Amino acid sequence: MTRRPHRALPGAPWAAALAIAVSLLGACATAPAPAAQTPATTPPAPAAPPTCPEVDASRIGDAARYDRENQESQAKVRTLERVVTELREQLAAVEARAGAAPPAPGPAVKTSKRASARAPAPDSSAERSDATVAQSGGRVRVRLANELLFKVSGVHITLAGRRALSAIARVLRETPSQRIEVNGHSDDTPAGHVWKDNWRLSLERAHQVLKFLIARGIEPGRLVASGFADTSPVDPGRGAAARQRNRRVELWLDPLPDAPAN
Repeated sequence: MTRRPHRALPGAPWAAALAIAVSLLGACATAPAPAAQTPATTPPAPAAPPTCPEVDASRIGDAARYDRENQESQAKVRTLERVVTELREQLAAVEARAGAAPPAPGPAVKTSKRASARAPAPDSSAERSDATVAQSGGRVRVRLANELLFKVSGVHITLAGRRALSAIARVLRETPSQRIEVNGHSDDTPAGHVWKDNWRLSLERAHQVLKFLIARGIEPGRLVASGFADTSPVDPGRGAAARQRNRRVELWLDPLPDAPAN
């Protein structure tokens, strides 16, 4: 008896499983193999070019401002020195002319040899304090003794005072300034005469000097007058010499810096 070969039935479950397995094996065989994983290498960063240090713009501005302020300060100092020198020269010239004038003739006074020996010789080297000029607080101060400008308890400017103020006015006319202060000062003794107090006396004396300067060509808008009575003494003493120094008129000048030479 002949054995017929066994034929698989199409609907058998194992046949379907075998077909699925074959298809899967074929897909794996045809799929490209994954690329080999190699460790990632980062290329070296290029070297940074040399950089200049950052410049602070505010520091440049500060340096320029400091340089400008320094130049302005130097110009102000030069102007102050020039004005002080010119005022001193003008006042010295007035004093020299007054000293060169011959004394007024008067009756001869006979003195004994003993009295002449006791009398001190005049000190020609002593500096006169009737008119002084100095720098103070970035301004020019002209100090004029009341004995040079006025008589006792008076407010009318004397001839010597007019000469001194005229010399001062010549410099002030050529010196631009923001303001010229004219300050009157008295001592601590009562004013007396027609004045109620030293406030009014010191103010009126300053006012008279102000009006004289205006008459000599100084612009009124540059001038201001004040009276301080005895509140700002230059000598705290109580003697006659201290009181004489405290009686004064002061001019305070704040000159504008000279223009730079081209």
